Amino acid sequence: MYGSILSDATVSDELQSMTTKERIQFIFMFVAASMYGCWLRISLAEASNNVKWGPQIFVVESHMSPSPYQLSNFFGSLLLGFLENTDRNDILKHAVMGAAFAGSLTTFSSWIHESSSILASGDGGFSMVYRWLDVQVSGIAVPLLGYALGYFHRDMRLPATKLPDELLVGCSIFLIVMAVIFAKQNLLALLFAVVGAAIRWKFSEMFRKREQNFPIGTFAVNILSCTIFALSRTFIKDFNKHGAITAGFCGALSTMSSFAKEVYSLERADAYTYLGSSILMSQTIMVAVYIIAKHAN
Repeated sequence: MYGSILSDATVSDELQSMTTKERIQFIFMFVAASMYGCWLRISLAEASNNVKWGPQIFVVESHMSPSPYQLSNFFGSLLLGFLENTDRNDILKHAVMGAAFAGSLTTFSSWIHESSSILASGDGGFSMVYRWLDVQVSGIAVPLLGYALGYFHRDMRLPATKLPDELLVGCSIFLIVMAVIFAKQNLLALLFAVVGAAIRWKFSEMFRKREQNFPIGTFAVNILSCTIFALSRTFIKDFNKHGAITAGFCGALSTMSSFAKEVYSLERADAYTYLGSSILMSQTIMVAVYIIAKHAN
């Protein structure tokens, strides 16, 4: 799920060779990055909902709002593309910035939820088809554009700086404390995001060596996230718990940045297969859950 950012060595290999102190330092940085990726995604979504826009792709007179996850998916994918420029030997830093922060900043499940809700509504007609196509096209085009913009700056090199690990850990602890103090409304979602990001990282470690023409790790976590998202939205009525699972856990468990990177990097036939199967499987599950729940009520 780190894609080409990582070398043949994995984060697990690195952790095995680390001291207890170094492992604790990594955990603090991973937790802080996951929490702030989720917090930034929620903040961007709230800001996006407060602005009136035109349709996401097609330029016609309208007062529709853009999908609230579009900004976070763009910037997270941009960051992942930009990380191609940096030192790939520093695996743990890439895991923190790529897997924890960018992975938690972007979300695949929210995109699929929006398009699935349109299909499950059963409105029919041109309007439904138009809205569904709008969400589909913009949902994949925006993160692909972000990743491409970051990736095409791969020849640019950042200054070689080495910050002390103690300083990074201190900053991580400070950020975690600030999140606990100031993000009380979203604190449960941020804590769930850490769990989701950690599970996604473990999936990537499990399947990374098996991934060739089909990224099974990212595919698995995205499908799992969409399934949990749909079940939570359908059966959990408590707003705080529902938000913690959908925005926090599912948002961080799924990843649009890695998904966009893999679609961009695969051979054309493999990319179409991967893209099509991911959308078809996830939307089929979500639409089925929503329709069953609708008729049950």
